[in-house]
Amino acid sequence: MKPDLQSAVIDFLRFPLIIGVLLLHNYPATVNIVAGQIGNDTLLPVSTICREFFSQTLGRICVPTFFFISGFLFFLHIDKFTGGVYVKKLKSRAKTLLIPYLFWNLLSLAVFYTVYHAPILSSFFSDTQEYTWQYLLQALWALPHDGAKVANYYPIAYQFWFIRDLMVMVFLTPVIYFLVKKFRLYTVSILGILWFFEWWQMYLPWLAGQGLDSKALFFFTAGAWFGINKRNVIDDADKMAKWAFMLYPPIAIVNVLTRLYVPDIRLYLSCVNNSAILIGVAASFALAAYLLKTGKARVNTFLASASFFVFAVHDPLFLSRLRNRVFAVFRPESDGSLTTVYFLLVIVVAVVALGLYWLLQRYLPKFTRIITGGR
Repeated sequence: MKPDLQSAVIDFLRFPLIIGVLLLHNYPATVNIVAGQIGNDTLLPVSTICREFFSQTLGRICVPTFFFISGFLFFLHIDKFTGGVYVKKLKSRAKTLLIPYLFWNLLSLAVFYTVYHAPILSSFFSDTQEYTWQYLLQALWALPHDGAKVANYYPIAYQFWFIRDLMVMVFLTPVIYFLVKKFRLYTVSILGILWFFEWWQMYLPWLAGQGLDSKALFFFTAGAWFGINKRNVIDDADKMAKWAFMLYPPIAIVNVLTRLYVPDIRLYLSCVNNSAILIGVAASFALAAYLLKTGKARVNTFLASASFFVFAVHDPLFLSRLRNRVFAVFRPESDGSLTTVYFLLVIVVAVVALGLYWLLQRYLPKFTRIITGGR
């Protein structure tokens, strides 16, 4: 039963984690359009706390958990990591990662190009872009995102930085396997320290922005350690469940307060935030296992299979544009209106994406499998 429960927990977590990603990407309380800034980024009792808790606290658990799951599943059924196994895995990940990655980024490029060159549609955008070969190549790997630092370079479909980094991790699996087998938990611990204190981002920002992020390295390798050693994630999550459930609420509250009142103390902020992530990842597995074992929840196969599509389609063509139009039309500035818009946008995007996935799966099943990596 335990291996089945382990698989069920992973499937159960997929959709809630994707909703967390949507909440994370819906964090801003203001938007910038041609007419100027709309919204309200001042401290508001409900809206601000909701955004800090759901986006910047709960939402920050999601991507690390996905990296952990990916590393775990990659090595789960491998008894000996040979060159033949590596090539087979690369071919498999080309279908599940590379093809969807190229499709969704090329789709974004095509849509943006069309909009930029269509006068009726260009009002949706506040700037124009010259489509040089250099830009096109960068757009498929790493573009500066909203003028951010090098460590925040994303592809044009910005959420696909996760898939980009995951492909880099897959490419590096022989190195990861060797280090985990040779140095065991020391490898995971060193990568964890580099991530926890953000030393990797600080001293190697270019690598971090080109697909070699410390978050990916640490959590993928941690998952790989569980997979290589054939450990049952649920057993270990159960052992930590009591402490995780006790510690997560207070650390989450401290994290929200830290972000609100001491955001300039970078080391303190990162340590509190990363502590919340570590405890939150453990709590997520433990909570999912508890809900499934007690029958309080069950795996919805449709939601689990739709998760990647929701992730792929939600932005930059949907959520960001919808937020801009909603803010431009309704101009939310009060606490209540901003809170309503914050949750409503995520619900609308998720429902529409699920409906579109259902239609595609029903009428274009082969195409849908290709663009979602066969999920």
